[in-house]
Amino acid sequence: MEKHLDKKGIRFWRDIHDATAGRLEKVIDTAIRQNPTVLLVLSKDSVQSDWVEHEARSARELEKELKRDMLCPVALDGAWKDCDWEARLREQIMKYNILDFSNWKDEAEFTRKFAKLVEGLDLFYKE
Repeated sequence: MEKHLDKKGIRFWRDIHDATAGRLEKVIDTAIRQNPTVLLVLSKDSVQSDWVEHEARSARELEKELKRDMLCPVALDGAWKDCDWEARLREQIMKYNILDFSNWKDEAEFTRKFAKLVEGLDLFYKE
């Protein structure tokens, strides 16, 4: 997904890979505040990460503060539905239109879903 975002010229900050020195929680919170959207990639591995949970929670809190949507969740599988995250956070995420990328290996399906993702991200950048 990263290379496709790059090809479209969509800049993004990617968690630990782009983190500067400092306390990671503060670095993440700053990055969330500096970007118009948080692309939340939900997968078996990501929902086991305390940092991804922190990112989702921080984005939800910032949405309430700014009174606008920021979170853009996509799912690579259904693991997020049964993860250990607080039930309230899962319920809040379920209110979004979560794009299903579980069939991402099918090029035509990926292309179709990715176009919907880009269209949705475009709305965030226009707000």
